[in-house]
Amino acid sequence: RLGREGARRAGRDQHARRRAIPCGMPLITGHSCDYACRYCYIQDWYPFVPPTPSELSGPEVLLALLYNTDWVPSRDFVILGDVCDPFHPNLLARTLEYVEAVAPLGSPVQFSTKTEIPPEAAARIGWASRENSCSISALVTITSIRHAPTMEPNAPPVAARLETIRRFT
Repeated sequence: RLGREGARRAGRDQHARRRAIPCGMPLITGHSCDYACRYCYIQDWYPFVPPTPSELSGPEVLLALLYNTDWVPSRDFVILGDVCDPFHPNLLARTLEYVEAVAPLGSPVQFSTKTEIPPEAAARIGWASRENSCSISALVTITSIRHAPTMEPNAPPVAARLETIRRFT
């Protein structure tokens, strides 16, 4: 299904060899972020510019994870959101593709976001969780209601984040 080139790309990708961090195996759906949160550490690696999706397809990133001997499917967590907001509008399609690709393995998936997740995307995530008996844990970040415009100048408003929480309850 992937072909030789897809398998080769998966084998060369960082997901095939990177070590997990204490909360799980990071699944990088994109690079950079333009929310420009004052406390954000990714500015050490990426400028605050609109993010771009990772290059691998869902099946390719799944194969890359399966190549990784430091990750155990159905036991180890898959985490999204450590170097970008996985649900930023520029990354939404790639993130959904990755979640749907890894969910059949049954590994718990957790993500953090400040982006309002559209109803259709929330429904797809819920379906992937139910269909595959895959636990999905959402962290919708709200650091401050009063100071959000100052602390997170380009991030979606707190009300939009609360709407995402409502969609997942």
